[in-house]
Amino acid sequence: MSAAGHALPSEQYVPLLGEAASRSGLALSPATISALSTYLAELDRWRRRVNLTGMLSAEELADHVMESLAGSPLVPDRAELLDIGSGAGVPGIPLAVLRPDIRVTLLEPRRKRMAFLQHVRRVLALENLFALEARTERLPEARWNVATTRGVGRLSGVVGAGSFLTPGGLLLVWTTAPDALAAALAGRFRLVKALRLPASRRKQIAMFRRQ
Repeated sequence: MSAAGHALPSEQYVPLLGEAASRSGLALSPATISALSTYLAELDRWRRRVNLTGMLSAEELADHVMESLAGSPLVPDRAELLDIGSGAGVPGIPLAVLRPDIRVTLLEPRRKRMAFLQHVRRVLALENLFALEARTERLPEARWNVATTRGVGRLSGVVGAGSFLTPGGLLLVWTTAPDALAAALAGRFRLVKALRLPASRRKQIAMFRRQ
């Protein structure tokens, strides 16, 4: 549904998000679902000319949003959060929608994807959402206390020493191999725990702490 045909309007994402939330055990307000449906409609429209998600169905897009929101309990109150390699905006945009108390910076080095992120930021008019076109090695030190990432290759090289995080800052990684990541990040980050995603048999959110 949607991937091979026409982009869906936002109202058609409302029931899909409601069903995905129910499967994931999440209770979302109508305002949250409305904002998320607007985001997915824009993503559905843009991905037809910019490589953002590949050929995912509308139902799969809704599931990706719920997987993003599953990380919310791991994010401290009033956190400064950096979403590394944000691309299509997950998990950063759903977390910014759900958590107005946190400040989310979407980090993306590719110009076309950054144009999409800036567009969504304007459409949603979220005061806690920002976008930055840069790579991690050019970031200021100790600026954020939480970083998130999913679908980023060669993660060990991308995060480096994690100097963009405050000492003891958290790195949340959506992954199917937390132990392998722990080995790759050893000496820089310590694996604290891994949270299994409710609607998936293999996907987890691995929580690391900067050493």
